[in-house]
Amino acid sequence: MKKAKRRLFKLKIPRLKLFNGKKSKDAAAQSAATDNPGTYTPYTPYQPSPTDGGITSAGDSIGKTNTGKTGDTSAKKSPVRFKIHKPSLHLPRLSKKTCIILAVNIALLAGMAVCILLMNSTVKQLPAQNTAERWAGESQVRYAQVSCFLSTSDGLTEEALDSFGDTVNKKLQEASLEATENGNLWTCAYSAKSKLTVQGDYGSAEGTAYGIGGNYFLFHPLQLRNGSYITPTDIMDDRVVLDEEMAWKLFGSVNLEGMKVTINNQPFLVAGVIRQESDKYDTQAGSGGPRFYLSYSRLNDIQETAITCYEIVLPDPISQFAYNIVAENFPLGSNGEVIENSQRFRASAIHKVAANFAQRTIVSKELAYPYWENAARLAENRLAHLQTATILLSIIPVICLIWLIIKEFIYVKHKFKKPHKNL
Repeated sequence: MKKAKRRLFKLKIPRLKLFNGKKSKDAAAQSAATDNPGTYTPYTPYQPSPTDGGITSAGDSIGKTNTGKTGDTSAKKSPVRFKIHKPSLHLPRLSKKTCIILAVNIALLAGMAVCILLMNSTVKQLPAQNTAERWAGESQVRYAQVSCFLSTSDGLTEEALDSFGDTVNKKLQEASLEATENGNLWTCAYSAKSKLTVQGDYGSAEGTAYGIGGNYFLFHPLQLRNGSYITPTDIMDDRVVLDEEMAWKLFGSVNLEGMKVTINNQPFLVAGVIRQESDKYDTQAGSGGPRFYLSYSRLNDIQETAITCYEIVLPDPISQFAYNIVAENFPLGSNGEVIENSQRFRASAIHKVAANFAQRTIVSKELAYPYWENAARLAENRLAHLQTATILLSIIPVICLIWLIIKEFIYVKHKFKKPHKNL
């Protein structure tokens, strides 16, 4: 009996090894094998059975049976198990009301993003309104594009435009703005409109004739299908540019460079064929129908026509500088109108369009805009609608943002507020 007690106190509890924060199941069996070399077996969970005396705990494994008597010390020991709790991240649960408010704000912000994308795409569809950017190129000088529209009764001649050009040079010199060597500080274009009949190999067709001058195709970069544009540097003024519709009616083809046509019994050579604008604004403004371009001097020889549109790009070092030069010095007549194209699609200008939308539809002047100006005015109307929608969609998100800022400010104020000292 005494020997059994001595052996009982000499038993050593094996050390438990942890692996990655958990106890290795095989480690207990290895530790027990160090006391009895050669008896190591892989760890298997112990399950008590009726034949082993009903040992169910580490205390029973020392040798005590259900009868209270000391049993064999070689009985299996129950492993000591440790339970390790892993830390977990619990996000706060949002209430139903908060989820609804969050979903509404996300939907409104998505609608605002769509409106902004549509506004950007609208501006890019009208290259005739972005001539100042193309003219400036990589120059550091800021330029502005200004357009003048006149009624037929107030139409101008080329001599009047030459006189205005001298005035522009004088005003720029007074402002200490001079062109670089072999360069131009400003450029312009002008046009007149009429109806004429053109004859070709396959017959004749009536179309809209645009008598143009200056750098017209810089202001209106129509896509060339064949040939080239007509320019102020052309030695002869007997060249015309046809659009695709007119080319198919006259020749049944678009490869017409060098072909001969007749306008009012006068011969002309086809310089090139262009494709009309395909955006919805120019289409709605009435840019369709066969048309062709020739020099203004030849159009005026065929049919006396006054200049009704003048466009200019010039330096604009300070806001409204270019606009004031044109508005104060250009001979507009009684019904003329001056528009700054470079500023017309900005947010402030579109806001004025939206504010005066009802009065905008009333035109009291005897003025017929060309199709590209009507297209720009349609684009302004669309931008005004989109800007109004963007403002309305932003009201609720802005209110929620202000509420969150106020709530956070109050929370921080109470958290860091110092306690009053007891007097």
